[in-house]
Amino acid sequence: MVRALIIKERAKRQRVMMKLRAWIDKNSISRQEVADHIGITKGHLSTLINANRTASKPQVEKALKLIDNGFELISEPKPVKSRKKRPKSKKVTKRKPPKKKDPRALTKVESDFVKSISQVWVDGHPDASEEEFDRIVNALTIGVRRCR
Repeated sequence: MVRALIIKERAKRQRVMMKLRAWIDKNSISRQEVADHIGITKGHLSTLINANRTASKPQVEKALKLIDNGFELISEPKPVKSRKKRPKSKKVTKRKPPKKKDPRALTKVESDFVKSISQVWVDGHPDASEEEFDRIVNALTIGVRRCR
């Protein structure tokens, strides 16, 4: 069972990794070399030294040895296990279902009917407001839908 780290222990580990980042920058050492010596990937090292994750106890110990002694006393780097790539499988494309028609949409015949009636109404009421015209067209559209 893994015990949760207390706040002080996590902060201590993160401070060590921040020191490691400063040491890397100060000595102009590539992060890949440091990651190889610690036995982790370069991406994992980046998450540790940017304090996005907390390092394990062995990783912190290796980082401290690296900071104190440099590369001289560190043993040969452990090879990092590479992940085997899975063979790419063929993508299965799903057919998109046909678009459903809007049940409220008018057919061409219905829309032509509404246009012709509304045009007759406009001709008979030249001084009518746009709001009245909108109400008439709306009422005609609703009436046509109800007659279906």
